[in-house]
Order: sequence, then structure tokens, then C-alpha cells
Amino acid sequence: MARKPFDEKMEYIKKKGGSSWIWTQYALNQEQWDISTIKEREKSMIEKLKKNFKF
Repeated sequence: MARKPFDEKMEYIKKKGGSSWIWTQYALNQEQWDISTIKEREKSMIEKLKKNFKF
């Protein structure tokens, strides 16, 4: 799987019924998965960390 393209990985995971990994499930639920989506996710995660760790 490590050497397969992203789209191929997602198709494989969908066919087997999903994944128990939260990050993988998140990726499967995205309409698109490009650099802007990744940057938005990064911002969201940073905000959650700041909130939880009082930065």
C-alpha cells in the first residue's frame, strides 16, 4: 500500500468497508483531498491543540 497512489489506496479501503483509523476515515469523507484541504485540516488541528494545552 505504501507505494500506491492516494486514490488507489482510498478505493481499496472503501471496498473493504472503511478503516478503524480516525485519520483514514476523515480522508474518506472528503469530497476532495488536495493541499488546501490539508492546510485547513492542519489549522483546525493546531487550534484544537492550543485549546487543549492552553498555548
